[in-house]
Amino acid sequence: MSETSKRGLESLPDEIRSHILTYLMLPPPSWSWQKNTLNANLTHASDLRGKPLKSLTLVSKTWYRLVSPLLYTHLQLHLPIHQAQAEPLLLAPRLKSITTNFKEWLFNDPGYPRDTRLPYRHVWQDARTDKAAVWTTSLDEQLSSLFTFLESPKNGSASYGVQSLTIIATEELSKNDLDYIRDEVHCLIATTAFWNLLFEKLNPLRVSVLAPPSTLACLLGCSMNMLDAWAFPGMAMQLVSVWREARPVEVADQNLPASENYYDMMKPVELLMQPNEYGRPALSSLIYIRPWTHLAVNEGSFLEAYSTYEYFHKNPPGILASVGRAFRLEMEMWSVAYKAVFPFGNHIGSPLDRITYKGNSSNVRRLYVKLAPDPDDTILDDPSQVGKADIADCWREVESAYRFLTDPALRGEPDFAQSGTSRELEMFGFGDGSITSIKETVSSSLATAEWQEVTSNEWHSSRLLSRLETSTTGGKAITRGLYDMQIE
Repeated sequence: MSETSKRGLESLPDEIRSHILTYLMLPPPSWSWQKNTLNANLTHASDLRGKPLKSLTLVSKTWYRLVSPLLYTHLQLHLPIHQAQAEPLLLAPRLKSITTNFKEWLFNDPGYPRDTRLPYRHVWQDARTDKAAVWTTSLDEQLSSLFTFLESPKNGSASYGVQSLTIIATEELSKNDLDYIRDEVHCLIATTAFWNLLFEKLNPLRVSVLAPPSTLACLLGCSMNMLDAWAFPGMAMQLVSVWREARPVEVADQNLPASENYYDMMKPVELLMQPNEYGRPALSSLIYIRPWTHLAVNEGSFLEAYSTYEYFHKNPPGILASVGRAFRLEMEMWSVAYKAVFPFGNHIGSPLDRITYKGNSSNVRRLYVKLAPDPDDTILDDPSQVGKADIADCWREVESAYRFLTDPALRGEPDFAQSGTSRELEMFGFGDGSITSIKETVSSSLATAEWQEVTSNEWHSSRLLSRLETSTTGGKAITRGLYDMQIE
């Protein structure tokens, strides 16, 4: 760079230079939710070439001052689970009030059916178990460290600029054979206090949680069946990401019920569950904390389970089954994306059905799925993952899942072809269009239902297309919203 150009750039006002810097802000690696391999390295860029802002801090003190506020736009928080003796000073006041509310609801509130509270009454104890104490201390320590970092004078009140947060845990919270950590209600209470305090300090537009199944369930206030987890090593880490952005006018509901922007996280930690079934997430779940508009779930790989005897009877330790029960009409979630490698059709069929069609119990308008490895993926060349699996079984599961999700004859009411209520799926996208048999299955089913392929592997209902034809904005706004979801 010449001296003239250097002087010209340095002579620009700080406001203009700060605006120029925003063009160097790349999406964080954790937004690549479609990756096949999920581990703690998901948040790491390879080198400084993938971190242009950090490179620019080395140029001069002036550029360091301008760049520093942007460095904390996307944060990550690691949650190690370890034994510690310190008391959870930060969480303590919230723990007391939430526990009191929960206990009151559990034993004294006549507004809830007795059979709903009975499982908790049976296992309730006032004192935290050792496991719950460790979990509580871990949450407290990491939250304290995060707040100390954000409030440091040299970081310049970084909390105001945080746009996204990624929570990472690498250890299972529950390794036993319980269908859920029922004896660990205090873990859920601690998690409620954690989210409560976190969202008082931060207001991120996007939150991602990367963790093993039982830990992920606790962080989301969900149930998790761990009975057959041993058969699914490829699901050892899973990712759930929620974010919010303006809804395109073409998918806005005209009669959307009033919804609360901020759910009361001081409410009891309610979990409706039956033995060996997944319950609805707690009222204090991350899913309800903000009016999120997008949800992305990556459950990892099911491949190794196909080597086990009668694999189709195994219960995958997947988060989708629980998250699928969270959706209600008053939620503003309009777009859902799901990724896994060779998932069982009976595992994903019911939750995705509940989210997108069954009784129109949600406002979801778009579903995006990717269920098979890419053609250039080497997962099928790895003997340790394939084992004794019959690959034909894997492909049959994938094709049957796509057929169920797109064939109106299998879908049931309301089907693709019927207009019915305004709350129904209107967009379907999939990431396996390079596989001929899958593309033919989806195309045949949706064409029969009078849907149209508007772009490659993106289909819209006839009702949506008719509405777009009369829209003054055309299809541009909705297309932008749709492709924001497909972060590779």
